[in-house]
Amino acid sequence: MGRVKIKRDYEAFLDGYKPALIMATRSKYLSLVEHYPSYHFDEDVIYFFRTDEQRDWFIEKIEEVEKYTYEECILTGLLMGFPRKSVEFFANNERIRKETGVLPNRDVAIGMAWAGFRFSTSLEILEEEARWMWERYTHPRAIENPAYFWSKKDNAYLSVPYGDYNRLREVREYIMKERGLITRST
Repeated sequence: MGRVKIKRDYEAFLDGYKPALIMATRSKYLSLVEHYPSYHFDEDVIYFFRTDEQRDWFIEKIEEVEKYTYEECILTGLLMGFPRKSVEFFANNERIRKETGVLPNRDVAIGMAWAGFRFSTSLEILEEEARWMWERYTHPRAIENPAYFWSKKDNAYLSVPYGDYNRLREVREYIMKERGLITRST
């Protein structure tokens, strides 16, 4: 398998379908988005928005929650355009990791990279979450991208063309078998 070119988040934002963007203050791509409405989250991170109204809404909401908490993680994940169940899965895992020092659910956690979106989800809800993404983001510059999932066994990304639910199911089952998880037919 050749080198995989996974679309970057700032590219999806510039293409007009990614609702918001988080960028490091030292990113070499900052000049591409610095004219958009923004919010300096902390000294290392800036959030970019499509509109002033979206930024103002976010600032109002973010001031209601404590930084680096479960609630802030949920708010940010939803703002970035990720599916709710995946956002909750990630935020809960981060909360537990902060409390215990151990990241839970590693056996079922998987990253999904598609069309400028990268997020963690569970193998148990992977098909549902991919469907949500594919139905929500139908921009021509989004749907031309396959989704990618990392296979440790193959040391490579496994690709799934946009909307190919049969291939998605195959990749999910393959990764579950690779991890020694029991699969059940759906």
